[in-house]
Amino acid sequence: MTTVVDETRRHGDYLIRTGDETDRTEFVRLRSEVFGTWPESDAVDIFDWKYVDNPYIRGVPLIVVEHDDTIVAGYGYLVFEMAFDGEPVVGIQGTDAVVHPDHRGRGLFTEMVGFGHDCYRSDEALLWYGFPLSDAREILQYRGLYDGEIATDVFLHPNDDDWIRYDGSGRRVAALLKALRLPLYRLAMGAVELSESVVGTVAARSRPDIGVTRHETPPGEELQSLYERAIPDGLHVRRDEQFYEYRLRDPRFQFTTYVARRDGEPVAAVTTSRGGTQGSQFMVRDIIPFAGESRPLRAALSRALGDRPEGHNTKAWCSPGRRWTLLRSGFVPIRLVPSKSDRKSNPVARSERPGVDGTDSLDGVPETWALQALDCDF
Repeated sequence: MTTVVDETRRHGDYLIRTGDETDRTEFVRLRSEVFGTWPESDAVDIFDWKYVDNPYIRGVPLIVVEHDDTIVAGYGYLVFEMAFDGEPVVGIQGTDAVVHPDHRGRGLFTEMVGFGHDCYRSDEALLWYGFPLSDAREILQYRGLYDGEIATDVFLHPNDDDWIRYDGSGRRVAALLKALRLPLYRLAMGAVELSESVVGTVAARSRPDIGVTRHETPPGEELQSLYERAIPDGLHVRRDEQFYEYRLRDPRFQFTTYVARRDGEPVAAVTTSRGGTQGSQFMVRDIIPFAGESRPLRAALSRALGDRPEGHNTKAWCSPGRRWTLLRSGFVPIRLVPSKSDRKSNPVARSERPGVDGTDSLDGVPETWALQALDCDF
């Protein structure tokens, strides 16, 4: 388990410190004032879920900045237990970086990232990852290069391995992709029509030996058993009952899990979500096992897609071993392999643990990791 070291730091007239439960009201107010993306009715529940109730850390994973006894900036973290080459890794993902407009341009974000970097300690290797705060990546890389006392952290900043399944008119698809700033809007509509045809063909097939059950409450024990059928070597969040019980309580989303069964035994599962900051997002968030027979998984996907809101496009992330399954289910890839310019590892920071070396053993990680949407904050 990770521990937040209780300390403070001055930056001119500003006090930088670790946050706690008593900062809930002020932080929620600041974040809502700057971003306005948390529904007011759910803001307290979201804060408690993300920070107070996180089971992977001792303390509250939040950095705040005070000026005249008022919180004017904050930077939160989502913490998970990750695995790489069979070794445990603490994954720390930066999220909710907010600075009040009246206090920007004073280096507060840089100071918060650096302070947070110094505050976390763990008996396991630390891995910092983020989507899409490149500024934080550069700060952490710099500190890893020049701060010799930090010896167990690696920072990776991946491009997301996105897949989209199109449902609706070509105009809607183009508008959606442009809004998401994704390059696929340049694809010819013929590719879209082909994918929709494939979807129809696959969905029409009946699988009498495979049944699919729908669960509003995650069947954690069964999901853990499916994960353990094909544990990848690549970097990924470790899935057990605790993970699913915590992750699928995010108040921003409505999660549904579809389990494909053969003779009553679970053989594959898909977890979807509705909601999010835009309110109408529909996403395939988790696909397990990470590799293996595709037929049960396609049955679960077909059932899940059948329950999506009418006219919604569906976004999905998946592990490399499941790309062909998504393709056969009508999804189109945005990026199969992250660009090398967006993959960074700390060339100096090292760990004595095998498989978590910042120079050599991480060289091939981006091609083999298995991060999915459920591993990330949105």
